[in-house]
Amino acid sequence: ALGVLVPIESVFEKDGQEWVWKVNESMTVEKTAVTTGRVANGAIVIDKGLIQGDFVVSAGVMYLREGMEVKPLIKERGL
Repeated sequence: ALGVLVPIESVFEKDGQEWVWKVNESMTVEKTAVTTGRVANGAIVIDKGLIQGDFVVSAGVMYLREGMEVKPLIKERGL
């Protein structure tokens, strides 16, 4: 498996474990334990804990709590 690439800001550490906030179908967040791999260009490889297509929160991760509702932030692509 190649792992899943996420922004490095998505990953946070607590109690010696690395975590991400995964967004589920109901647009609420789930704290998800992950195993990380290499870092490249501001992104980090998640070796275990996520599958391709999972959405994770990459901004304000320290302010979230289990089950909080989030809204997708669509970044506008410039020229």
